[in-house]
Amino acid sequence: MSLPAAAKSYLSLIATRRSTYTLAKEPSILNVDQIHSILSSVLEYSPSSFNCKSPRLVLLLGADHDEYWGTTIPNALTSIMKSHGAGEEAIKAATGRLAMFKPAFGTVVFFESSAVVEEQQKNMPQYKDNFPIWSEHATGIAQTNAWSALTNAGYGANLQHYANLGEQALKEKYNLPSDWKPKAELVFGAKTAEPQPKEYNAEEENKNRLHVFGA
Repeated sequence: MSLPAAAKSYLSLIATRRSTYTLAKEPSILNVDQIHSILSSVLEYSPSSFNCKSPRLVLLLGADHDEYWGTTIPNALTSIMKSHGAGEEAIKAATGRLAMFKPAFGTVVFFESSAVVEEQQKNMPQYKDNFPIWSEHATGIAQTNAWSALTNAGYGANLQHYANLGEQALKEKYNLPSDWKPKAELVFGAKTAEPQPKEYNAEEENKNRLHVFGA
């Protein structure tokens, strides 16, 4: 089926977004100003409930990125696993996985402002129970848009969810507002290998995933 050129172009752009784990610092691909410009545009164009602009981003590069994955998160993960009675082998296996993220070029840490969410709840109590859900939508959209944008700039990337472990350390180190709640990290860098081709049988799989009525 033929689609408008703009739609085909957009779909081809989002199709490039894949989970890539073999990442390196070189070549750097973009400079800091260019990465900042991409993330700024992501914040500008990513929608949020009632345009509340709840997503917050922190970009970690260089030594700050290395410290995050080399010290901050491994230490936090080790501490919480020990508090739950995990053995040394389990801890070694869990923290060992973190080693794949440090060689990357940088990390975008995604937060949501709980103060913004609470203000929405106060101003529109009829939607009180929905605003935390819509906040999750907002961060998910921002994460996907940043992932797609950086991928189309030439980077490989993968999304991780260790940010809650490093929350206190990040807030203390960078003096971040107390109401910022961490949601995820987007690790990105130069690809040293391509991800495996994605297999998806749209005709078969969408039988149970996509329904059309009224046509």
